[in-house]
Amino acid sequence: PSHDGRTTMVGNTGNGYAKITLLQKSTDVVRDNLLLYLDAKNPGNTEGIWEDKSGNGFNGTIIDGNFNQNALKLNSSTSGVFMGDQLIDLFKDNFTLEVYLNSTDTDSRGIVMGNHPRDGGHSMSIERGSSGGLDYKEKGRFYFNESNPNYVTTVNYIKNGKQQLFFIFDKDNNKVIFGKNGQVVEEYSNSAFEDDFDFNNSYLFRDKREGVTTYKCEAYSVRLYNRAVSLNELKSNFIYDKIYYK
Repeated sequence: PSHDGRTTMVGNTGNGYAKITLLQKSTDVVRDNLLLYLDAKNPGNTEGIWEDKSGNGFNGTIIDGNFNQNALKLNSSTSGVFMGDQLIDLFKDNFTLEVYLNSTDTDSRGIVMGNHPRDGGHSMSIERGSSGGLDYKEKGRFYFNESNPNYVTTVNYIKNGKQQLFFIFDKDNNKVIFGKNGQVVEEYSNSAFEDDFDFNNSYLFRDKREGVTTYKCEAYSVRLYNRAVSLNELKSNFIYDKIYYK
């Protein structure tokens, strides 16, 4: 058999031809089109700030949270990370949001990224869902605003414990994709995704409201890419985080 030095081994087994994919420790996260990278193991040296490691300077301001055991602990009804207006054009093109976290409370609503349109109205958010009204507190949700698409997965997949969650906005193909630990959970298409969604200040792990939107969790990493990241790349990042934050 021959080995490409990375992930694949091929050869004749005697009864036929085989191709084997090997799990290999990732030595770094995927860097192509990396817009934002927050690493709780290496959060920076400025108190109250979670420093961006992508090189783009998109630092976050910590609200009622603290770093402990390589994670940002977010336990109160006001906890989150304020990103200001640094990401206002995010929904105008393809992007991927990826977080590695330990969910500690599935009874509260858990917004992963929340923001509000510049013209007011309801929030636009990517979230775990809510325990109020509909039973989707363990489902993924893209909520754009009052008059645009609102998608909730049919699958309960966001459980307590350490996990990678990813959300892909593939504007080129009018599609949103929900995933966990390098695997797609569900995807949806809608021509409305062609619109230029426009919002103002944004937060991670909550939105501008307090009390009902906080994602109570231990946050290890946050990555934003300004493209639709491939599943192989997301699997590679998941393997990296699983080892790096073990």
